[in-house]
Amino acid sequence: MKMEICPGIHVLKYPCGTAWTGMVLIVRRRVVLIDTAFAPAIDSLLYPYLETLGLIAADIDVIINTHVHGDHIGGNARLQAETGAELAVHELGAAKLRDPYLHLNRIRSRFSPLVPFQEVPAGLAPVIADRVLHDGDRIDLGDSELRIIHTPGHDSDSLCICEPQSGCLFSGDTLQGQGTLSAGLAFYQDLPAYRHSLQKIAAMSGRINCLIAGHPFSPTDGIMRGEQVTEFLAACRETTDRYDHELRRLLQAHHDCNDLKYFTDELLASAGLTAKPTVPVLAFHTVAEHLKDIQGTQSL
Repeated sequence: MKMEICPGIHVLKYPCGTAWTGMVLIVRRRVVLIDTAFAPAIDSLLYPYLETLGLIAADIDVIINTHVHGDHIGGNARLQAETGAELAVHELGAAKLRDPYLHLNRIRSRFSPLVPFQEVPAGLAPVIADRVLHDGDRIDLGDSELRIIHTPGHDSDSLCICEPQSGCLFSGDTLQGQGTLSAGLAFYQDLPAYRHSLQKIAAMSGRINCLIAGHPFSPTDGIMRGEQVTEFLAACRETTDRYDHELRRLLQAHHDCNDLKYFTDELLASAGLTAKPTVPVLAFHTVAEHLKDIQGTQSL
């Protein structure tokens, strides 16, 4: 099945819960793979698809992680070994790659015992990045180039990747829209940084012909073109505003309440995609950030 959405740009969708996590192949004079999904995706999806393009694993020159979360780095160790490709990650992600479980289990355990701890599944081998990326860096593809845009918020090392020649932006999990069923809400760990990143991408929206996200963030299918890009960016902003409005309303009605679980449950019920997300702790991060922003406290 052909997965080419623009000339030389292929989106490989690997099943992930109720949706998918994406790997993007960019085939120019040099070949780039953005994100590596989970390790089983290598044999079941990536390698068979390379074969349909007349390529082999060794043809991949560069692997870029948009951020260090398990559903984006699962194939790193094996692909780094089998392809010989340069593995690149934002500078704030390099240490996380060396000990992914330390980082990811911190995310999942932050609100324990308020939220039952769900351990990150096994299979994430530590790796050492070959290249650390910074905002504004460029990656030469021979007949094209990629530009790195640091866009923290979802996580500190989150980045977007732009190919100016095609007008394609690869956003990973930077742009959350209304979120996914995994989190129930848009998931970010730093609200001010997330808002700033939205502004940063919105400022270049006139140059974006196609936006490719790491998952089908509601209300999209994960791939947007033309006016859909502007509409999605607006949905991202409107979602944070809606959360803010609803939590302010709840705080006004329950001004003596400091129960994060209560506020999270209420926001999921009133503004979430589901009241029962598959990874509940993720919504707690988002709500804690909004309450911190509203109340001006670091206590949550």
